[in-house]
Amino acid sequence: MVYIQRQLTFLHTTSRLNCAFFVTFPQRFSQPNMKAAPKARPDKEKVIDEVWTDARIKEFLLSSTPSQAGQAFAGEHDFFVLLKAYQAMRVEDFRKFLDYFREAGGNFQATNGRQQTLKMFIETHRKAAPFIAALEAVSSPNS
Repeated sequence: MVYIQRQLTFLHTTSRLNCAFFVTFPQRFSQPNMKAAPKARPDKEKVIDEVWTDARIKEFLLSSTPSQAGQAFAGEHDFFVLLKAYQAMRVEDFRKFLDYFREAGGNFQATNGRQQTLKMFIETHRKAAPFIAALEAVSSPNS
């Protein structure tokens, strides 16, 4: 015996009445061959607190300006280098990167197409405070 639960919902819209039927089956009547979707690939482990070598951090200095349909995004190249590093690195690694960026002659005041520096761009991000502090420490004239 199959138990079917019916729920009748009436929705009143303008001048007519819509009727919807919802049918749910108890768990014991579900199809036995159906499998739940896997949460993650079994051969792919989640990487947490990965060690970043100095060589890997320096590779971000070689980042290219992103483009779409063959046309580069508006803004200075150094802005996109800083942005990519900010998005990919932990704070400790980002601080090391900023030292390498300064040694390479990078511009900390580089702007995007909206004339925003990286600091202005990320200041509304919830977890950006330590990154902004690192930027201020390195880009200040006293350092």
